[in-house]
Amino acid sequence: MSKPQFESFGSQKATPAQVPAPPVAAEAPAAVMASSAAGVEAVLEATNENLAAMPAEAIKALPVAEKAPVKLNWKERLVAKKLEKKMQGTYSLKRASATGTSKTIPLLSLVFGGLGLLMLLLSIIPGLAILFGIAGLVLGIVGLGEVRKGKAPRSSKFMALLGLIFGAGVIVLLLAAVIFIAAFGFA
Repeated sequence: MSKPQFESFGSQKATPAQVPAPPVAAEAPAAVMASSAAGVEAVLEATNENLAAMPAEAIKALPVAEKAPVKLNWKERLVAKKLEKKMQGTYSLKRASATGTSKTIPLLSLVFGGLGLLMLLLSIIPGLAILFGIAGLVLGIVGLGEVRKGKAPRSSKFMALLGLIFGAGVIVLLLAAVIFIAAFGFA
């Protein structure tokens, strides 16, 4: 097999000894420095002329410099971890809000806590009111945990917090009523 011969666009065969040296920055014409657009065009023309006269054997692949791993100090590592958690939380919040089922627990917390408080204040079946209050409290805690972990959207945090407050209010009011009755009698 014979070695392929590469020729330039001109009629002459170029050898490495005949290849002109690329222009040095000191030899650059004044037109190159005049404006950035003219400078870019002049550099491109000079590069194309030099490459056209250069044989393929003379063109070498440039070595790729690999970056050494950078050692971060403790502050930079802390910031990187926070940014990574924020990015993961953003993704999981978008995913959770897209499903639409993740708002269920905070909504149930609000409903049970509010219903328990309403039943207690209107004196409608206090025994059932305490059950609704406990359910609102527990579901509020679970709902806030889901929001914090990114399983529920941030918009449901307010509902979970209100359910938790209403449920705790039912329990506190009912316990205050029981203590008051025990201390002063039922009459």
